[in-house]
Amino acid sequence: MKRYYAPLNEIEMDIAKAVAKGRIKVNEENGVKTNSKKSPEEKLREETDGVAGEIAFCKLFNLYPELEVDSYRDYDMLGRNDEFIEVLTAYENPTKSKEIG
Repeated sequence: MKRYYAPLNEIEMDIAKAVAKGRIKVNEENGVKTNSKKSPEEKLREETDGVAGEIAFCKLFNLYPELEVDSYRDYDMLGRNDEFIEVLTAYENPTKSKEIG
């Protein structure tokens, strides 16, 4: 699998966090089920990571991220031909990762 990297600057990370907070609020207001065992801090980190991944994807492929938070969507963004794009992110805890080799 090919890996791409698009580091975000501080302003882009601030945008990711603001969008994440808005999405969490909208999801709660609309009764979207989430993992209730996670703390509010864990939910915010997870959602922020997801939004940051979407912004990074957009940087790589010259797209504009969906920053609207006023309604729930089943997709992360639209492509150039209006196709639905779902960006998946993963978090690797560096304290739990194993060294290979």
